Amino acid sequence: EFEGVERRRVFQRRAGHRHQLVDRHRFGRRIHVSQFDQQGGALALDSRDALLELPEVFASPRIDLAMLDARARWKLSGVRGARKIDLTVEQAAFGNRDATGTLGGRYLGGAGGPGEIDLTAHLSRGNGSAVWRYIQLAVSKEVQSWLHDSILAGMSDDTTLRLKGD
Repeated sequence: EFEGVERRRVFQRRAGHRHQLVDRHRFGRRIHVSQFDQQGGALALDSRDALLELPEVFASPRIDLAMLDARARWKLSGVRGARKIDLTVEQAAFGNRDATGTLGGRYLGGAGGPGEIDLTAHLSRGNGSAVWRYIQLAVSKEVQSWLHDSILAGMSDDTTLRLKGD
């Protein structure tokens, strides 16, 4: 387990890639990496006031999280330039100003394409006017703009997302 700001530095250093979890002051109460090497790893998070940055995924890449608790594991295979990842999120719970929910699933990805995903998410609270923030960059700018300009208000207290495919 890692403590405070030093924990963030160690996690960032070990992550060393484009998608990183970072904190503002403290990453959270607990982050436990039970394995973390070139073949894969396992991660348990119990975080408060965290920031998830995904600049290559979302047009609005900074996602503030009041709460993020998760259990995940991953395996890496292949050689540099042709790496494959098998990522399983066993369970995750999250909350911020836009939504509160849970998710779990599996992603198989590689250098040759977008990969395959099997994900189930449930929102117990969702703000409709924030939907545009969570649409991937792969979706056209026209659709992103339409969502931003067209969904002005609305709330949901029971939303399920099932995403499966390649």
